[in-house]
Amino acid sequence: MRWPPRAPTAGPIHRHNCPKEANINNRSRLIALASAIAALGGLAAWSPPSIRRLGIEENPGYTWGNALQVAYPEYQIYHRGSVDTTEELFSATTAVELDTHMNALTVSGPRQTFYISQSLLGDATFPALPRSHMSSHLKDFKGGLGESSEEKREAMRQAKQLPAAQQVLVLVELTKPLPETALDRILAYRNSEWKRFFLSGTQTLSEKPLYWWPGWNGCSAVVIRSNNCGHRSVTADFREWVSQLSEEDAENLQKIGLDLQQMRTAAEEGLIYGFIDTRSGSRDLMELLERPEIRTVKVLERVPEPQS
Repeated sequence: MRWPPRAPTAGPIHRHNCPKEANINNRSRLIALASAIAALGGLAAWSPPSIRRLGIEENPGYTWGNALQVAYPEYQIYHRGSVDTTEELFSATTAVELDTHMNALTVSGPRQTFYISQSLLGDATFPALPRSHMSSHLKDFKGGLGESSEEKREAMRQAKQLPAAQQVLVLVELTKPLPETALDRILAYRNSEWKRFFLSGTQTLSEKPLYWWPGWNGCSAVVIRSNNCGHRSVTADFREWVSQLSEEDAENLQKIGLDLQQMRTAAEEGLIYGFIDTRSGSRDLMELLERPEIRTVKVLERVPEPQS
């Protein structure tokens, strides 16, 4: 039995206990630019104020909220694009909510709110997200690198020790990369919210695999501009988002460990290297491990019993 899906926060994301991160250098440059424009008498003519290169479709939440999720598989990141974006004279700031995968399952605590800002000059400033229990496992990710009988035997040994009804959060590595349709046949997802897929091996900059998921309740409105909820293609949505990035975005992407060319390669390949899942008990985990498509399964955390 899965925990019920967690509904997105109603209304705007509240900005509390999370101060905006200032980019002092960019702010100084913007002040100097504003002074120069004012000195030339052009400030009054520059109306309404706007942001140059404000992300894809003038939407920093759509651009950088997604980028943050791709860079941080440890978390489920929720954003609503322009809905939670505040434009100021020389910058725009968008709020994102962050959950661990375990907290998203159990709803045992509030999400954290962080901020992404982008200046008039196009410089993005990202929050420094904390390490999670999953972070070290991601750096050791070997999905798509072929079978390992030793690692699978150890995973089976651990699986046999689980209680019959114990739910666990797991990181699954595939033996070889698979197309999404093949993985859908194996896992039979009822809602694409659970399709938490790794789209590459370990990346050079981040030392983590690229990641994508369709958002809470499988609603693409939180990741791709569409009202089609439920059954989403992870690889198609990722490809659509990557296709709208340009070389101008490369420098900002590097700030969070993303390489634009490596993302384009992953988008073109459209393959899955592993995934995050929730499994129930020893038998369920053993059935997964017995499949040849599965390289190994790493138990990340045990899910506590839901409280009545």
